[in-house]
Amino acid sequence: MDLTGNNQTKRAIWAYSIAVLGVVAAVLWKYALTDYTVLEESPFLLFAGSVMLAAWFGGLGPGLVALALSSVIGLYLDVSPDEDFRLNNLGEGIRLGTFFVEGLFICVLCEAMYRSRRREITRAYEAQKASQERRISDDRFRQLVRIGGIGVCTGNLKGEIFEANDVLMEMLGLERGSLTTQPLDWKELTPPEYHELDARAVNEVQTLGRCEPFEKEYYHASGRRIPILIGVTKLDDSEDGFIAFIFDRSKNRQSQLQLAQAEAAADEARQVKVDFLANTSHELRTPMNAIIGMTDLALTESGLPERAREYLQTSRQAADDLLNLINDILDYSKLGSKKFTLETEDFVLRDALDRLLKTLSLRASEKGLELACWVDPNVPDIINGDPLRLRQLILNLASNAVKFTEKGEVILAAKLVREENGHVVLRFSVRDTGPGIPVEARDRILEPFSQLDSSTTRMHDGSGLGLTIAKELAELMEGRIWFESELEQGTTFFVEVKLSRPVESERDAPAPESIDQLKGLRVLVVDDNKANRQILRDMLENWEMKPEICADAAEAMDLVKQKSEQGEPFQVLLVDALMPKVDGFTLIERINVDQYARDPVILMLSSADAQMFSDRCEELCIDNLLEKPISQSDLYDAIASSIGPVPKSREVITQRVKKETLRPLSILVAEDTKANQIVVQRTLERRGHDVAIAVNGRDAIDRWKDGSYDVVLMDVQMPALDGLQATVAIRSLEEGGQLPPTPIIAMTAHAMRGDRQRCLDVGMDDYIAKPIDVRQLVDVVERHASPSDSGEGDPAPPEDVATHSLIHFDAALDRMGGDESLLKEMAQIFLEDADEHLTTLRNAIEENDLSTAERSAHSLKGLSANFEANGVVDLAYAIEKQAFNGESEGLAKRQEQLRELIGQLQEELRTLLEES
Repeated sequence: MDLTGNNQTKRAIWAYSIAVLGVVAAVLWKYALTDYTVLEESPFLLFAGSVMLAAWFGGLGPGLVALALSSVIGLYLDVSPDEDFRLNNLGEGIRLGTFFVEGLFICVLCEAMYRSRRREITRAYEAQKASQERRISDDRFRQLVRIGGIGVCTGNLKGEIFEANDVLMEMLGLERGSLTTQPLDWKELTPPEYHELDARAVNEVQTLGRCEPFEKEYYHASGRRIPILIGVTKLDDSEDGFIAFIFDRSKNRQSQLQLAQAEAAADEARQVKVDFLANTSHELRTPMNAIIGMTDLALTESGLPERAREYLQTSRQAADDLLNLINDILDYSKLGSKKFTLETEDFVLRDALDRLLKTLSLRASEKGLELACWVDPNVPDIINGDPLRLRQLILNLASNAVKFTEKGEVILAAKLVREENGHVVLRFSVRDTGPGIPVEARDRILEPFSQLDSSTTRMHDGSGLGLTIAKELAELMEGRIWFESELEQGTTFFVEVKLSRPVESERDAPAPESIDQLKGLRVLVVDDNKANRQILRDMLENWEMKPEICADAAEAMDLVKQKSEQGEPFQVLLVDALMPKVDGFTLIERINVDQYARDPVILMLSSADAQMFSDRCEELCIDNLLEKPISQSDLYDAIASSIGPVPKSREVITQRVKKETLRPLSILVAEDTKANQIVVQRTLERRGHDVAIAVNGRDAIDRWKDGSYDVVLMDVQMPALDGLQATVAIRSLEEGGQLPPTPIIAMTAHAMRGDRQRCLDVGMDDYIAKPIDVRQLVDVVERHASPSDSGEGDPAPPEDVATHSLIHFDAALDRMGGDESLLKEMAQIFLEDADEHLTTLRNAIEENDLSTAERSAHSLKGLSANFEANGVVDLAYAIEKQAFNGESEGLAKRQEQLRELIGQLQEELRTLLEES
């Protein structure tokens, strides 16, 4: 029987319907049998039947309804009241009352019987439902028992097993029928060493009704042991009965063993791949060293035709690109093999970011991009982590931004996210104004070898590994990488990394008196780039200075005049050299003429070559010329040194470092490759040093014993005896007191992270990676020379050939790396090409072809800059900017002025060539 609410409602409606229909049937029956006197005189006999029928099927409620209807109808049909509603026939009234009392009795009696029937029906329904659920549960249990791989049995805690499924019997190596004769003894199936474990499990089942699954062994029929995992649950209807589920772990162990063997084979394969790539890298870097080195040597040769120079420069750039690709592939391989490890050391984060941007500044300047860096003041100065890999991560993002951005800016920012348990989480962002990333490419942009499309690959080159390596590095540093992009608006890459605070995190801060000198200084910042203005203002406000920012020279002049009239002139002027319409030098010139500022500190910022503007800076009494992107430490030092107690020197301070002149050094080069020998020997001999060549490690030891060398350059991989073994032998001889210690510098084409440490561990003093950068080679060699080697006996610098009004011979010669023959070669090229550029410039101005005029002026500016002819450079630059801005007025006059200056420069260059 269905006892749901819906069926109960239907039953109630049916019961009340019976009550009504029963009364109606009684009335109809009475009228149909009017000829029968008994029925006619006893109408309540029919009504009593309807009441009983309604009460029997519906209980008290429907019975009372039938009784009430019957009483009312009986009263109406058989009792005739008078006008006062008083009964005329007392006998009929008594019969009606008797009927009502009898009806109540019938209703109560039927209600009791109805409830009794309902209880029995409910019990039968619940029993049926429980039986059905038990049947479903049994079916499910049978299916569970039949599942392959899981043994199921029932038994008691005394040690008997009564029933077991086929899986368990097969697991134990027993026949199915063996249980029919006698039960199994699970104690006998268990080795003795597991009896104590079983006892604890039995106690747990008796106490809790179950035990946690545990591992043990059973004996197989053959005598071997089977590792199993068993779980036991007590049966509810038994005092010590249980049901157990048993899983055979032997297959699992075999799978684990196979998995471990597969992992070991995979690790070995990965290591073979890494070793192969490392060795291949070495083999590739060795000829690359010759290519790059020979190209650098050729570029320094005098008398090199301009077209040949362009070919060589293109080859040099291609070699650098190939070297970067080799490095990317090697790094990606190490990341994929999980052999990439991070080292930890304390480093100054702001200095690391400054150095990173310096490597990109030239490329950004060539494309006309603004490159800037902002660091949240809350970011700690000193961080503990892997500076090399952090630099690689951020450099990958920043170099991509510079590569894909044709105009606008690239901004690097660092922000403190949170500090936790001695760690800091930093968020770096690289924002550019490039083309953005299409929606369809965003899901795959961080995948290996992925580019936006093939045209992007052709236009910008690249392996597509940079972002993948950055992502892997971020994850190694417990961080993540993501980006936001909008087409034609640019892209911002974010990366969060987790680094540590060093135990001693105090950086060498500026002296308190220096900080006090900066507090409250009024500073004017003039820069046409909004990001640069904001970054500079944040830096200055962090030192409690009072900066005001302007976007152009006109706004700056108004503000300078206003502050001067208020009696609060600016004390420091921080001005961008290259701004549209009116450049920074013109602005400073006007401020000096109008005398709106009282002897301010003047700092000029430029993304171009600082040496180009040295004359203008000296002429305008500019205190310092700083190259963009400007670092916080450089800016602080420049301001602090200019306002210090020492009288200000109006000598221009540039970022170009001049090497001290050393006495000629005696250098031993141990290198087995002929091309590398030539590169190193020629490079060092041009610095005036004496170079001896050893072809292997044994030869190096012999030559070192026979001579006295200031420095030894040692290739790591050589025949007969490698560089590491040779170094160990030399250090042993030194410890024996036979010869004084000699600096040994490693040269290796290996690119693995531990190579440097391995070289230092055997006693080497430094490390140079191949392909050798000649500037790094010179710097490392001369840095390790004895300090006493410098200073005394230095040859006097060459005197100017003559006193010229346009050429600055010393600066020009320094620009050419001290190669006077190269300087004269450049002079010859200038004499050959300048007139052609001047003619093109004049014709372009006459035809109002400002694009051609801009290119011609740019070429003349570059040619003149080789001779530090800053007057010519400035005028050519003014023409270039005016043409770029589309302003043709006055160009013809400036072109004539430039022609006169270049004519004078040509005369001076001819005199220079004749005097030589």
